[in-house]
Amino acid sequence: MHYRFLIVHHATVIQKIIHKFLLKLYDSALVDICLPEDQALKHIAEEKYHIVFSGLEMAGLNGFDIHNQLRLSKLNSNTPFIIMTASDSSRQKDRFKHRGIPFFLTIPCTFRQFQKITQVVLHPDLPDEHMRFLIPKAQADIQVGNRLYKANIVNIGMDSMDCELLCPEEMASMIRDCAVNLRFPEQYGHVHIDDIHASLLRFSTKARLTDTMPQRLRTTWKFTFTGLDNQSELARVINQAPRFSLDMYEDLDNIYEINDKLTLSNEAMQNDLYKLQQTNERLLKKIEELETIISENRQTETFQFKDVSLSALINETAKTANDPAKLKIFQRVIDDNVQLRKFIHQSTAS
Repeated sequence: MHYRFLIVHHATVIQKIIHKFLLKLYDSALVDICLPEDQALKHIAEEKYHIVFSGLEMAGLNGFDIHNQLRLSKLNSNTPFIIMTASDSSRQKDRFKHRGIPFFLTIPCTFRQFQKITQVVLHPDLPDEHMRFLIPKAQADIQVGNRLYKANIVNIGMDSMDCELLCPEEMASMIRDCAVNLRFPEQYGHVHIDDIHASLLRFSTKARLTDTMPQRLRTTWKFTFTGLDNQSELARVINQAPRFSLDMYEDLDNIYEINDKLTLSNEAMQNDLYKLQQTNERLLKKIEELETIISENRQTETFQFKDVSLSALINETAKTANDPAKLKIFQRVIDDNVQLRKFIHQSTAS
């Protein structure tokens, strides 16, 4: 399919970049380039376009003027419009939404960003790139140099696939980028999609001839498309696959990156845990020392005196004394004892 695009911008460098990106997506695309003046309106009135790319902040006609003229034209009243701007603030987005412009591209942009918005505009039915679908009896021919390897597709998505194949004699040759042809069964129209560039992401052994010799491999391949035509055909096939037969996945490069981050985070947590354990041990030791000190203090506390009978202080049984001299002595001892008790009582009370 031949696409036709219109680029309206006053900056030559922007014109060249968008033109280059479009030809990278569609090498057979027809691209018209013009300045934001009457010539742009002439193109809109005379040619039918698949997408019109326009700048926003331009001398002469601005992006909103181009959009208004596009909607008033007979040929392009329904043509998708992508406005290019240097600002993607919330206020700017609200302006676009208010004027009925759903698509915008922040300039400067990468090819990946440009490709993504172009795919969304031209192929809104493209499946999510983070889904893989199960299509029984789908096969892949993997061309590595002069060798052709036939594989059974386990699952497939818009940018990658898993497949199984017999282990090649020279496994190292598969590390190079290669060409892949996809073949789908009768219920999918016997569709063939040829010349997809693919690179091997990983492989694992599914069966062995011996302990050291693998027989069958499970491989994961990453697709690289030179245009959107093959992507559109693949999307058409995938959209026929039952939605209950899909595998959710994330790009393996992202998984490896996330795994590395989790590993570093885990190491940091282990270090923190070790420090907490050391702190806990020091606290437990300090608690033991304090408990020992408290125990020793309790053992050395002064015992309080209690009232004790006078007879308990001597070993002999008390006898009646009739000698007046002894009575005086006993009376004095009793008085001294009373005074002593009072003193002890006052001392303990204070």
